[in-house]
Amino acid sequence: MQIRERGSLENLHFKPVERRALQSGEVEIEVLATALNFKDVLNTLGMYPGDAGALGGECAGRVTTVGEGVDGIRVGDAVLALASGSFSRYVVAPAALTVHKPESMSFEAAAGFAIPFVTAYYALHHVGHIRAGESVLIHAAAGGVGLAAVQLARQMGAEIFATAGSPEKRAFLTSIGVQHVMDSRSLSFADEIMEITNGRGVDLVLNSLAGDTIPKSLSVLADGARFLEIGKSGLLTAEEAAALGRGIQYSIIDWTGDALHNPQLIRSMLEQLIAALDEGAVQPLPYQVFPIEEATRAFTHMAHAKHIGKVILSQQPDVRWNGAVHPDATYLVVGGLRGLGLLVAEWLVEQGARHLALMGRSAPQETALATLNALEARGVQITVFGEDVSNAAAVARVIDGIQSNMPPLRGVIHSAGLLDDGVLLHQDWSRFTTVLGPKVNGAWYLHNATWGLPLDFFVMFSSVASLLGSSGQANHAAANAFEDALAYHRQALGLPALSINWGAWSEVGAAVDRNVVETAGQRGFGTISPAAGLDILGALMRGSAPQVGVVPMQWAKFLQPFTGHEPPFLADQIPVEAPKVVKIAASAGGSAASVSSSTAEVLSQLTSAKPERQRSMLVSYVQERARKILGVESARAIDERMPLNELGLDSLMAVELRNALTSGLALKRPLPATLVFDYPTVEAIADYLRKDVLMLVAGETAEEEAPKPVTSGQMAESISELSDDDVDRLLNERMKKRK
Repeated sequence: MQIRERGSLENLHFKPVERRALQSGEVEIEVLATALNFKDVLNTLGMYPGDAGALGGECAGRVTTVGEGVDGIRVGDAVLALASGSFSRYVVAPAALTVHKPESMSFEAAAGFAIPFVTAYYALHHVGHIRAGESVLIHAAAGGVGLAAVQLARQMGAEIFATAGSPEKRAFLTSIGVQHVMDSRSLSFADEIMEITNGRGVDLVLNSLAGDTIPKSLSVLADGARFLEIGKSGLLTAEEAAALGRGIQYSIIDWTGDALHNPQLIRSMLEQLIAALDEGAVQPLPYQVFPIEEATRAFTHMAHAKHIGKVILSQQPDVRWNGAVHPDATYLVVGGLRGLGLLVAEWLVEQGARHLALMGRSAPQETALATLNALEARGVQITVFGEDVSNAAAVARVIDGIQSNMPPLRGVIHSAGLLDDGVLLHQDWSRFTTVLGPKVNGAWYLHNATWGLPLDFFVMFSSVASLLGSSGQANHAAANAFEDALAYHRQALGLPALSINWGAWSEVGAAVDRNVVETAGQRGFGTISPAAGLDILGALMRGSAPQVGVVPMQWAKFLQPFTGHEPPFLADQIPVEAPKVVKIAASAGGSAASVSSSTAEVLSQLTSAKPERQRSMLVSYVQERARKILGVESARAIDERMPLNELGLDSLMAVELRNALTSGLALKRPLPATLVFDYPTVEAIADYLRKDVLMLVAGETAEEEAPKPVTSGQMAESISELSDDDVDRLLNERMKKRK
């Protein structure tokens, strides 16, 4: 993976390279997963200070070649490694920085383990010498290094103070047991810490933020405390560090030199961390996986700072079903003797199946028998297993029976489930076990029993209850949430998996039997017709997503009970309504003004247009560029007078918009880093471009004034040197002042 031209995340591309011969002490790895780090995003956008090197610094895969002098690593070994340029199919890594992957760890989890844990260990233990009972402030604690530091600090019995930049991230930190969680985009954390510690402060600070956060973080240090800086901006000089006094130790954390000149030190840390993982003392970090082909989407996801833990790009073999149902294979439908399961069995026959194994606790009823007889009359071999999927021995008997007496098993569809509804006060554990049995136990037993079989698909029928909740169905929601999680687990292991959170089907299924369709409709849920549901099933089975929710929704009705406080989970799901006031500049003929995306044509059209049209053309041009970066479907959804940050534009998006306009208009000098700070709306940007940059307004010259201040004091750092949390905080402050 390389960068055509720094400045835009759209400029990532892949280029063929020659695999080089190994030197002594090196190994070649076939990369199966690579971790994306914020350094890679900054490198692509041209914002990294100094030489960032090749994209990708840590990966996991299998060893393909071993160089001379390498002991303990063989061809075929599953490993994780620190390796520059690891966004590639093959990468060369130092053997000293390559260790065996734990069997319990997926390649995706392993790819994102080394850098965050080594950084946290190096800082807290090797430099900071953290001791039991001490207190530590961890900034940006929901990121990779932050979460690794939380685990290591907790392992030492430290009292943890943590900051994060969004309510969702802070809620996550609270959910994993962090004692004190604060906002990284506010400076109030310092007062909170001093109040909690009765004015003493903390023993260690692990800092990755910049700007005003640094002096505030220094202010909460106790006597003899250690300030561990892993950021790249706002670094103190030796004189400034010495002036801190009170026995405070200030250290800039950078272990790249040790990785080059003392790799055994870094390897020893990796080995200790792997041992801690094997013992259960630390856990793999949470991660989100993107296919390597969707690199730009992954980079954009990290740039928007919405992730928790790690972002991983996978090169695992494609496990998607190609849509073929083989007449010489067997397909198992659990719950296949009634309702949706029986409907799916018929559908499989329509797709070409000629051998079905149908599993259910109860004997088929009269209507089901008629369906089965009709299928057998068409030449379909049907074997009925009267077994309970929540029983491990029963599942083993079914799989053994298929293996012994039927063609090879190629697909599993698990549609079985039980309901035992009741409000939470009326629930007890026995009612939970009733519902959890077929879902939790059954899905897990099927997973274990089919391990190693060449399945084309493994589909679980989950419920929308585990996505959106359902009154009186806490046990049902929990049971289906397990199936959802199992789908991710299987895909992480390279196994086929799909969990579908179905809404209610019409004409068939448990919803009809229990007469809940009308109640669901009152909440805004529609129903899925059998024909539509089967079409959707086939389409989803040919896709790659591990989990998909399927339900017709009337969002306005569903959201009525929330009275304007919609759950954050739904923010990206609910269609965005167009603003009430949308101004699209029109030409003299009445149609919306537009401008071509070609650089040459843009400038030609602007210079040849009448002055009264130039502004409307530039407004449309800026709207279109902003639309692509914000990811909205229509430029008309972007009100030219609405501050872009209110539409979701954050610090890195602002940089990308500036770069896109600079290159799109072929400007000789880049637009200022403070463009969106000083001109926060499409209208303001367009006017600035027209008057001060392109100088399309007669009689006016370009302004060369310094960027306006963004806080009460002078901005100490350029935008390119601030962290994303700091830039977003300053951007929000500027927008508030403009209102």
